[in-house]
Amino acid sequence: MRKIFTKLIAAASVGAIVLTSFGASALAALTVQVSGVSNGASYNTDVRPSFSAAGATSLSATLNGGTVANNTLIGTEGSYLLTITAVGGGNVTFKDVRFAIDKTAPVISISGVTNGQTYTDQSVRPYFSTNEGALTATLNGGTIANGTLISTVGDYLLTVTAADAAGNVTFRNVRFALRKSITPPVNPPVTPPTTPETPGTPATPVPTNGTTKTVKGITKIAKAVTVTAAPTETCAVPCPDPMDAILKDVSVTKIENADGLGGNLNSCRNVRITGHAQDGLLVILYIKKEGTDVPLIGFVKAGAGDEYRFTTDKPLAEGTYTVFAKLAQEGGKTGPMIEVGHFQVEKCSRWLVWLWLLIILIALIVGSVIGWLVSRRRRRNAEARATDDMKDMDEDALSDEIVEEATDEMDSDRL
Repeated sequence: MRKIFTKLIAAASVGAIVLTSFGASALAALTVQVSGVSNGASYNTDVRPSFSAAGATSLSATLNGGTVANNTLIGTEGSYLLTITAVGGGNVTFKDVRFAIDKTAPVISISGVTNGQTYTDQSVRPYFSTNEGALTATLNGGTIANGTLISTVGDYLLTVTAADAAGNVTFRNVRFALRKSITPPVNPPVTPPTTPETPGTPATPVPTNGTTKTVKGITKIAKAVTVTAAPTETCAVPCPDPMDAILKDVSVTKIENADGLGGNLNSCRNVRITGHAQDGLLVILYIKKEGTDVPLIGFVKAGAGDEYRFTTDKPLAEGTYTVFAKLAQEGGKTGPMIEVGHFQVEKCSRWLVWLWLLIILIALIVGSVIGWLVSRRRRRNAEARATDDMKDMDEDALSDEIVEEATDEMDSDRL
């Protein structure tokens, strides 16, 4: 029996050693960290992928099958597959990251209307498309669907915007007008000149008696006048485009909760960003969370007062955010990427939300109970007043009976 027990202990010890070794091997599995690019992302600028793996004795990478060094700058447009291999502690770990570089702005095609064209006694139906990305359009500031029929007389501005996944933006305007025809006025007949003219030669007035001296005087005055041409601006280098300065003039003035209720930014509420940019320019916002590579991209057009307002369509996760902005004008010209602000989103305490809901519910219940008690008290007071009135009426009736009986007795005594 003792021998069997000894063998069981030995087997258990061996099993424990095997499990411990297996657990240590499992814990020693390598984790590859990649920054500079994210899987599935597209970029419109050069990227520099960086990768590491704690505890690795060997770390290598390939880009589209070719060897690539750590922190290599990649700027050529195209689709890429970055494969990192980490070896250490008898383990091998692979990690694939697919990304793309796209620096070409989308191409917008517009048909059905022509820029600067006036259409008389006819309707138009604008069509617009793009070779890539999301497409939006507005007509005089309001959203318009593709192929919408326009028949009302007036002046129109069609704005079409296309944006691809890499953040490239194309922005086009088409101005046109619809008019109704009117009856042309009757022009008087034109009297032909009495003096024949040679084609290409202006007619020379025939002076009459007494006008020769006047013509000669005008000729002398004309010769005495010297016309100086306006100076032409010259630059040692190509003259700067004034639009370049305008495309750099963008800022953020306020970052707040979109509901306007105040308080700190938290992950329960949408965020509204208000800023400055010239009226009519498209503002492209890149809202990047610290520790991530793919930003939230938003588009908004600056309006009257050179102000723009962008609101996120959902709450942002807890963390620190940096806001970058880029301006774009009609025709697709864009300004530089400019860092315009920072903000912090705090964790949303769900129990506070439920606490507020509970407080509101309790307030509603208490209000209902108080209202019921007040109405009940009023009803009781009304019933009590009605009862008192009935008693007063009974007492008055009794008094009348007593007076009548006394009167009858007095009459009988007299008789």
